[in-house]
Amino acid sequence: MAKLKSIGVIGIPYTVGWKGEGIDEGAAALRKAGLVRQLSQVAETVADLGDVKANLPPRDDTDPRLLNPH
Repeated sequence: MAKLKSIGVIGIPYTVGWKGEGIDEGAAALRKAGLVRQLSQVAETVADLGDVKANLPPRDDTDPRLLNPH
């Protein structure tokens, strides 16, 4: 199987819609687990482009049946 030319990896610390803590650490956990190294098996070049800065709305738990209504 031919390798892909290149792959870019980005992380997005997205927490909207999740009640638990730490979900925004998912991208870091995948990196720590060796994601970039594993991707190098299928691509000639793998670039870790870091995390995207996300300007997310503040958490809104005013209605326990609806997460972040805005």
